[in-house]
Amino acid sequence: MPNHFHILVKIKKDRSISAIIGNMKRHTSRSITKYLESTHQTDMLDKLAREASKEPADDSRIWKPRFDCLVLRNEETIRQKLEYIHFNPVRRNLTDDPIGWRYSSARNYAGLSDVPLEVDINWESLGYIRIPSGNPPWRTDGA
Repeated sequence: MPNHFHILVKIKKDRSISAIIGNMKRHTSRSITKYLESTHQTDMLDKLAREASKEPADDSRIWKPRFDCLVLRNEETIRQKLEYIHFNPVRRNLTDDPIGWRYSSARNYAGLSDVPLEVDINWESLGYIRIPSGNPPWRTDGA
């Protein structure tokens, strides 16, 4: 999404979601800022600085200081949230098909190779060997 993202994460017992998201925000904020500086995109850096000045936290020009978290406890809820995530760009009229959004894991689930980030489509991190229910619900071509 242009102004936010959704992510499904499995948290180990000795970790906290706040620490994981905080580390992700720090790393990506530094990387994005470094990229914008190296490509001389001062207009974008200025815009980010203006927007950051409106926020209570002053340590980031990229991310808002808060995030929403929902604990998913069963396969049905995980599937519902994954479908919500994949259809979000469609609902926002950014694409006609979930796999049409370049940065969606729907592309991974569809078996496409030009994905920016590999994801665990077999849910092995959740203890599954294969996707429990087969093809993703948006695939109607039998693939």
